[in-house]
Amino acid sequence: MTGPQKGGICGCLQLHAGKYTGQAAVPNSTDKRYFTRLHLAPYSKKVDHHLDVFLLYPQDAPAEFVRDFQRLVDEFDRYIEIRGR
Repeated sequence: MTGPQKGGICGCLQLHAGKYTGQAAVPNSTDKRYFTRLHLAPYSKKVDHHLDVFLLYPQDAPAEFVRDFQRLVDEFDRYIEIRGR
């Protein structure tokens, strides 16, 4: 698995209709030795979508950054508009 550059972060976000149906329990974080892989998939009833998120970050990332990131992801439906509804 490729990780972030030294001192950086790497991530992927995908918006999907409906609830998360993947096999992995979410949220979860996995220690990959040099970085942590965080997987989130919050569901919004308001827009009937979930946001599938992977964030890779170094062990020394500020805890405040990780908390703020998780909060923003959890509130994703405040920042999007689903067209065609």
